[in-house]
Formats: sequence, structure tokens, C-alpha cells
Amino acid sequence: MRLAAGSDPLVELLQRGWSGLSIGSVPRPDLSGAQAEALAKFARLLFQWNQVHSLTAVETLEAYVDRHLLDGLSAWPGLKAQRLCDVGSGTGVPGLPLALVMPGLEVTLVERVARKAAFLRHAIAQLGLAGRVTVCQQDVRDLRGLQPYEMMVSRAFAALESFIDWTFHLSMPGTQWLYMAGKLSEIKYLNQNSYHHPQQMDALVLDRIEPVTGTPMASAERNLVWIRRLT
Repeated sequence: MRLAAGSDPLVELLQRGWSGLSIGSVPRPDLSGAQAEALAKFARLLFQWNQVHSLTAVETLEAYVDRHLLDGLSAWPGLKAQRLCDVGSGTGVPGLPLALVMPGLEVTLVERVARKAAFLRHAIAQLGLAGRVTVCQQDVRDLRGLQPYEMMVSRAFAALESFIDWTFHLSMPGTQWLYMAGKLSEIKYLNQNSYHHPQQMDALVLDRIEPVTGTPMASAERNLVWIRRLT
């Protein structure tokens, strides 16, 4: 694709990548130019910090867009919650990208590593998200005194059963867990039709599994696993 004079190659990359993404049968929202510009700003902030603080092994902006931002945004089409907890947030994906494209979304980023939590606070300030995105620098198992969340999301944090165990005290009936997974065959207690958590078997149900295609990460195998609390 030939870029228009003065256009931002990173914005173009985001828009091309998003237009080629497929998430199950869920309709994909349009990514506006303003949203893509905000996401590109976030990517550049991370790239700058990564030169000094080693936040991620991804070495180029283009690779970060492909392997992290677009992968994180795959949660957007199916997300209906207004309050979300991103557990083991790391560099802020998917919580920060989702906050940038969903202006009504309130996000808590849980990250216990100090240098990563410092970057998250810096990014929140630079991106104008301070009113609705917060950072908790501690182990999610120790979080107390918070309102239950409508949505828990995890990307490369822990096995699904541990993710649910460690966050169940932050949930309520109706809460969904979104597990951004690789190979389904590697997830314990899961099949195409049901999920049988060893401790919360009667309280949980598998809502759906959405295969993701169209990103380099998804080319191997990428799936969104949605679990819902019943009681």
C-alpha cells in the first residue's frame, strides 16, 4: 500500500492489521483514525521506555503492533463490560488498548513488577486516561476492598484454572473471564462445549470459544475463551 504524503506508517499498519483480523463470527468494529493514532502513541511510549527498562522482548514498533496491540484488540468486538480488570497487565495489553478504543470502559491494571507498573502509570498520564484507568501494583490474590468486576482478562499470565482461582474473590454472578489462549488442547478441563473447573465446577459455564486469525500471533493458534460465573 502506498502511503499518503505526511501519513503515519504506524497508524496505517494498525488500520491494515485490524481490517485483516477475524474473531470468530463476531462483527469487527471500525477502527477510526483517531483511535489508531492513540494506539500508535501508546506503542511509541512503550518503545521509548523499553530501550531503558526492558519491558518486553519485542524489539521493533512494527512487531509490537502485530504481536501485541492487534492481539489485545481482538477482545474488543465481544466485550460488553463497563468495568474490567486486566490481570498481570505487563505492558498494558489488552487493558490500555481497550480503554483507548472504548471511551466508556473503566480499567484496573494489576501488575506487581515495579518497572512495569511505573510505565503503566506514565502511559495512563500521557494518554489522558487518568480518570478511568488505574494501576494496582500488587499480587491479584491480595487485592481487597474493590467492587466486583464485570470482566477479568488475562493474556500470558497463568493457566486458566489459576487465573480463575486467583481472581474469583473479585467476581460476582455474571462476571466473565476472558482467557486469551494459544492452543486449546493445552488448556486443562476444557473441551469445545464445556469447562469443568476443579474447584468452581457448578459456578462456571463456558460461554464460547472464538478463534482469532489475521495476526502473526494468531497464525500459530489463537483463541478467546469466555467463561461466565453463574452463582
